[in-house]
Amino acid sequence: MGAMVLIGGIMLHLVVSGALHRPLPHCKKYAHTPTQKPAYQETQNEVMQQIDDVKYSNINVNHEKRIDSTCAGSLRSMEKADGTYSKVDSCENINTTYDLLEKNEKSMDRDIEKIEKKVCSYLDMSLLREPVFIMLGLAQLFHMMATVSIDVLLPDMGRSKGLQEQQAVFLLSSLGIADMVGRLLSGWIYDLPCFRSRFHVLYGMALLVQGSVALVLAYSSTWTSLIITTIVYGFDCGFIVAQRVNIAVYLLGVERLSSSFSLIVAFQGVGVLIGPFTAGYLYDVTCAYLASFLFASVLAFLAAGFLFLAIWTHARTREQRDKVQTNNSL
Repeated sequence: MGAMVLIGGIMLHLVVSGALHRPLPHCKKYAHTPTQKPAYQETQNEVMQQIDDVKYSNINVNHEKRIDSTCAGSLRSMEKADGTYSKVDSCENINTTYDLLEKNEKSMDRDIEKIEKKVCSYLDMSLLREPVFIMLGLAQLFHMMATVSIDVLLPDMGRSKGLQEQQAVFLLSSLGIADMVGRLLSGWIYDLPCFRSRFHVLYGMALLVQGSVALVLAYSSTWTSLIITTIVYGFDCGFIVAQRVNIAVYLLGVERLSSSFSLIVAFQGVGVLIGPFTAGYLYDVTCAYLASFLFASVLAFLAAGFLFLAIWTHARTREQRDKVQTNNSL
């Protein structure tokens, strides 16, 4: 119950954080007032009024010639009984109305194109056609499947090993604390001179460590071995999660960070949905947690393999691009 109270307090802080983003009272009346209305809003009432005037005007004619569809001004061919022409102004109004309607449509088309361009700038779907991104996305998907599977099954696995209720729950608490510490220290570790130029390799090694620790965790049976393995596993997971942005920038470029990170989070969301379900199904089939933890270990190793493959592909692509640029310069 205490943990749920803490989680509720953290979530309620988001309400205060959201309130801080509201406009100030003295600026509220200017916050959402556009400086200039779009052209189609300015002309809409005028266009509709002119259409009504032309539509409901009473024009008495004896005969009417065929109206040319390409020119609204052909209404001038409508002749009155006395041989004179009238309602010429109506023809001019129609021409003006059509011009305003055309401007209205063009303005709306321009606004729609601007919205489409803005959406495309936020989410570059062309990344889904790049092998490097696909491999990075699969690496993050498998990593998240392994992480969430172990998080869900860890307390029950501890109970199956003969631990007391408080000890089994403390395994999950220790994993969360170690994860937080790993996130805080990951930036300092990655920024060390010995790792700064090879941080992507260190990131892949952390995924290998995750798979190895998950394998050890599956065969641990005592309280001491379980708590130590859980702390190492939690630290390593925090170490991995905190550097997702850096690895995305290294492989895909900082100019595509918003799109790449958004799609990576989508991959991770799929892993969160699939991972615990699959791990729980394996437990139901085998009636043992060993298969579920071995499954998580294999997923972590797959994540490391896809990441190293993405790094290798990125390096080859960059070498080929540099050769082409060198040949062109010569």
